[in-house]
Amino acid sequence: MSITLRPVYHAADPPPPDKTFTPERMADLAKGLERAIARIEAWGIDVQGGSRLRNTVKLLQEVASAGEFPEPREDLLKIAQAAVDAQEFIIIRGMLPQERLDPTANILKKAVGGTIGVTPHEAYQAQSELWVGAALSCASVPLGVLTNPQGPNPDYIVRKGTLRYAIEVKRIAEGKSVKNRVSKAAKQTRDSRYHGSALYVDLTDWLPSAITVRFASGPPDLEGPRTPIAKRIDRLRQEIYSDQSHRIRPRRLHLLAVTAFARFIHWDLTDLSQMHLARYVAPLWFWRGAKTLRYHRARWLAELLPSAAGNIGLQHLGAHEISFHNQVS
Repeated sequence: MSITLRPVYHAADPPPPDKTFTPERMADLAKGLERAIARIEAWGIDVQGGSRLRNTVKLLQEVASAGEFPEPREDLLKIAQAAVDAQEFIIIRGMLPQERLDPTANILKKAVGGTIGVTPHEAYQAQSELWVGAALSCASVPLGVLTNPQGPNPDYIVRKGTLRYAIEVKRIAEGKSVKNRVSKAAKQTRDSRYHGSALYVDLTDWLPSAITVRFASGPPDLEGPRTPIAKRIDRLRQEIYSDQSHRIRPRRLHLLAVTAFARFIHWDLTDLSQMHLARYVAPLWFWRGAKTLRYHRARWLAELLPSAAGNIGLQHLGAHEISFHNQVS
């Protein structure tokens, strides 16, 4: 097994030339989110006034109009979360084709709900699921969803050559049962038509807020989160790989990889004109012995998210599956 921790900075639409966000850039995020809302509503999903996304647009516009970030930390936290949400929905918009896909529309209906910053909520679980799909749509592989799902099924299917792999996305909050989440993911991806599967886990809500949101003097330090992230990934690993038998657990044999990610927000107390947003992506893959075919499949699945780049176009995966693409018209 192998694990690598990699910091990956957020990118808005278009990607910023640096890794910071100023009050002026909040206007760009607000415009991008408005376009995302328009695409969502074109799918027949009503994003009402007073909803989380509408309030996010309003908040970002207010910051841009003021030309500066406020000083109270509770206000800065809300603004940072609004910026993250806007970024993610801008990226999600890019994967939505013109034609409505009912399975994805059902997830979108959940994702537009909730309250800014109240992340242990089904809206944010759905948002994580959609963001992963949008990111994978830039990974140069055919990506799809089941259009007529029955029984336990994965969130996404990716294909390499003639082989299909299942991907399940989970967002784990502090105090939730890791074992139950991994067991459910294993059940949802255990199907003979897939040649293996991967579990993608959003760790953000599982980490202490003092780790994911930092107020400190100077530029962001991305070394601090490494240890708490590694501990949580090891907890996930233990549900798949048995240290006692030195084997993958029997009902986890199809799980080839885990890719964990978490968002981080940094405010420089010496310069509150800039907000730093970053994300850690940590791929972990499972194999025994020599670098067999399983090793190469597992590593490929684990590294899809951190290496996501480029366009794949519209590609179908089969009679009951249809792919996303990230072309925006």
